[in-house]
Amino acid sequence: MMDILGTAWFIGAISFLVGFIGPILFSTSNLGPLLGIFITGPLGFLMGGVIGFWRLLADSGRNLKRSDWGTFFAIWLLMLGWYGLFCWFGFFAIWCIAILQVVCAAGTAFLYWRRNRENWPVKQQRFYVWLVAALLLIGTELFPPVTHPWWAKPHDGYLQEVPLVAYVGDERMDSSRKTPQLAIDRPQLLIFWAGIMTAAVIGSYGRSNE
Repeated sequence: MMDILGTAWFIGAISFLVGFIGPILFSTSNLGPLLGIFITGPLGFLMGGVIGFWRLLADSGRNLKRSDWGTFFAIWLLMLGWYGLFCWFGFFAIWCIAILQVVCAAGTAFLYWRRNRENWPVKQQRFYVWLVAALLLIGTELFPPVTHPWWAKPHDGYLQEVPLVAYVGDERMDSSRKTPQLAIDRPQLLIFWAGIMTAAVIGSYGRSNE
């Protein structure tokens, strides 16, 4: 666990400094340093944790502890939390998180398969359950449930009916140049996430007892 957290803090600190000091040196905006606080710092910390876990996973001679897996899943939950907290920053922030999760899922699946390929068909089937769950979580981030913006009023010209889900790149969700007509329904999104993770837990538990 300490190897994972140590790598996370190291890469996170470098990413934070780049995002914080870089805009001060090369930008005239007073908001420039916020890039390091809200984007590059958290992004570097999360990716650093994933890289630290990959180092342990790639070492076939080293046994993985439950705390290592727990730390990895905690990092994944932090990714979901970061999405929920900063998804109103726009399409760029959402894509950063989604790409990070795709890389995390793909890299972990490959390294886990390579580590256990000799007995994969017998003992490692439940990993497919969590891989599918991860992909479904990413899918709900790219096509989240939507609702009216919280400040919307019936006479403001907003949509009378909203779809259940919408693509995050939908122009009706664009807040950079105009008032958006749609917003991500965070409570409903949490229900989706809880349902997916509950199904994954039940599915992996069933696999472990086969």
